[in-house]
Amino acid sequence: MIILSIALSSHRLHLVEEVVNKVLEGSQLPDKIIIHYSNEPFFIDKGIQDCDLPLINSQIVRFNKTENIGPMRIAIPVIQDYWDSLETTIIFLDDDLGIGEHTIEDLLYYRKKLNCAVGTAGYTIGVGKYLIKTRYWSHTISEPQKVHILFNGWGTTFKIKHIHEKILKWHKYKNLGLEYTNESFIMACFGMAGIDRYVIPTREVIRIYPTANPIHSNSITMEANSKIIEKFYDVLVE
Repeated sequence: MIILSIALSSHRLHLVEEVVNKVLEGSQLPDKIIIHYSNEPFFIDKGIQDCDLPLINSQIVRFNKTENIGPMRIAIPVIQDYWDSLETTIIFLDDDLGIGEHTIEDLLYYRKKLNCAVGTAGYTIGVGKYLIKTRYWSHTISEPQKVHILFNGWGTTFKIKHIHEKILKWHKYKNLGLEYTNESFIMACFGMAGIDRYVIPTREVIRIYPTANPIHSNSITMEANSKIIEKFYDVLVE
């Protein structure tokens, strides 16, 4: 079973059909595309009402209304639902990305080949510093590159059995700012399970659809990310 998970925010509602259509046009389809949304607002997401959801004509697509827990919506509902299905593969996709025809095919190929978590963008952390050392993008490399952190919504692909159960206890770390960012904590949960992370080469460039994020939201996200990296630094870099 292959599940593609998207967390949809109100300011990107107009993009969701295009994002999903790019997936549906691909050379390899997931078994399910689950789009998580929430009625209630949180942070920069004003909430999405049921009547505003678009009609997407595909049997593999479904909308899942869930509590608005911020960026963790891309991970927690789907991991909880499939926790006992250890061989299930999960793919995270941001709600503003247009993937290429072969992106999912490439992700699944390298996930199986490397037996780890893979994605199309990520970075290494500087030794002794909680700063980005080297960034990698799938369309700029010819060989897989090991990283500490994958940009979570850029196609992070993994099997349920490869993530530590601490992911389900994420509420214990809300004081670090997990309502505002997710990737560093999720990467730490791979690290706790002894799973490496790689940025893999893909055949097409992934397109970012332009949307406006308030400047203050970026600073809050960066601050939270730094706190999480500091907390789990040893796990992330070992």
